[in-house]
Amino acid sequence: MKEDSDHHGNQTGSPRPQARNDSQPNNARIYNVNDLRRQSPEAQRMVRRHKSFVVSAIVVIVVVALIAVALVVSLQTLKRNTNSAAGNNPDISVLKGKTKAPEGDPAQMKQSIEKVAGTCSKGWMDVDVSGELAGASAASFCASTQVAFITFQTKAAASMDGDMVRSQAHNLISQYAGSKVDEKNLRILSNDLWMAVGNAKAMKALQQQWGGKLEPIESSSEQ
Repeated sequence: MKEDSDHHGNQTGSPRPQARNDSQPNNARIYNVNDLRRQSPEAQRMVRRHKSFVVSAIVVIVVVALIAVALVVSLQTLKRNTNSAAGNNPDISVLKGKTKAPEGDPAQMKQSIEKVAGTCSKGWMDVDVSGELAGASAASFCASTQVAFITFQTKAAASMDGDMVRSQAHNLISQYAGSKVDEKNLRILSNDLWMAVGNAKAMKALQQQWGGKLEPIESSSEQ
């Protein structure tokens, strides 16, 4: 009986073995991301490269967006300025013509103008303006219809010499016509390489054929 009690007592007093967790070894160690980064220089380099790539991509996107915005703003500003210029002077109109003006052939220029301004019964008078306008190619005037035209060698010459023609057109037409003309009824029609001056009706009709910018002539009283 004593042996039995000792046996039972030993069973009761001895500690029970704990269940083993097979999913985690006894010597297992938990690593976090910071530990891995500290322990791996290669991982640090990869992270830095990734950050640099992201930053560079953001910078490129921002720059492209700014360039696009700048282009849109520039185009809108140009459009507003063009519309504003036309709106400030409603007498100025710009049209695209049906045919191209034959600025390289003075004879064809004369024939085309006669179709809208009438036959030049007194004949065209060629005017040598090369001394005053170095960039001019040809210039002619019709006294019977009081219409004149001038062609230029280059667009730059037309832009530079055109201002002089505008300022002197009324006086020149009056001089060659032999009588004073109604400057309020005169119009100037111009394009890249040519310019025509005549009465409003003829110039409007010519604009329908050749296009160009139609504008009133500068008053001689303002010169």
